[in-house]
Formats: sequence, structure tokens, C-alpha cells
Amino acid sequence: EVNTSKAAPEKAGWLRFDRPFNMLSFKGHTISRESPSYKWWMGITLAIGSMTVGFAERMVEIAIPQIMLALRVDLDRVQWIRTAPAIIRTILGPMVGWLVGIFGVRQLYIASFILYIICSGFAGTAWSLSALVFFLTLKNAGGGLRQPLSMSMMYQVFPSHQRGLAIGLYQASQMVGPLIAPLVGGWLVEQ
Repeated sequence: EVNTSKAAPEKAGWLRFDRPFNMLSFKGHTISRESPSYKWWMGITLAIGSMTVGFAERMVEIAIPQIMLALRVDLDRVQWIRTAPAIIRTILGPMVGWLVGIFGVRQLYIASFILYIICSGFAGTAWSLSALVFFLTLKNAGGGLRQPLSMSMMYQVFPSHQRGLAIGLYQASQMVGPLIAPLVGGWLVEQ
């Protein structure tokens, strides 16, 4: 007997959810995908999430002299703080489409966000340069995945006549993090 149902086949995975990102919920208020404001709330949420990536990267750059002193390392070794994360983002960038095919956009975004947050905490408590580079690299694996995933979700949520505006605003918001990070980072390093 042939299965003629239109239901999607079950996929295995540790972070598999059966529902798509069709609604947002905050403090008991739910915004469904049919709501006119849904796409803008989704865009704002994704923009804030991606803004943190650039913010955190610039914060680390400001703290490099203090990291050198605290971990007693020279400039040649501390440069791996920026090099290793850049390498992992370069490797993972082209793989996003393949990973989405395996896990799905929503699941991969949630997993990358969780990886980013957990590794940020471990990087903040790193006991050596090797541990710091390792956790920053994993953190940037999560951050590097979030940016193309955010663009993919924006493309799915916004209608074709609003995609240019939405993606332009999203890209502009990504510049806010690196813009304010030196101010906040400098203040935090001096404290």
C-alpha cells in the first residue's frame, strides 16, 4: 500500500522538533505567523541575536593586552584568539546549507545559539590560552552559523516585496554591536 499523506517524514536528531517557527511567544502573549507584526518581531529577534556576535568579537579584541598579562603569553601566541575562530567560521560557512538539510533551520539555529552561550561562559572562565582559544573557536562556530541561518529565516518569513528592506535593516543592525563594543569593552577592561 502506498502512503499518499502529505506529512513530512520523520527525521532523527537530538534537537528535532515537529513544529516549524510559526509563532512567537513572550510572557504568555503569542504572535502567530498570520499576524502582520510576526515578521517584524522575528526580524528584530534575529537582528538582536546576530548583533551579539559582532559585539562579543570586538570585546575580545579590546581585552587582548589584559589577556596577555593574565595568561602570561606573548603576542605571537595570543593571536590565535582571532585566527582560530576565523578559520572555523570559514570552514562552516559553506556547510550551512548541508547542515540545514540534516537538522532544519530552526533546530540548527537553536543549537548554534545554545553552543554560543555555553562556550561564551566557558571562554570567560578559561584557565589557559589553549582553553580560551578552544572555547572561543566553539563559540564562533555557533555565532558563524547563526548569521546565515538568520538570513535564511528572514527570507522565509518576509514576502518578496519586503525582503530587501528587512535584510537591509538586519545588516545595518549587525553594525551596532561592533560599534558599541569598544566603548563597553574598554570600560569593562578598565574596571
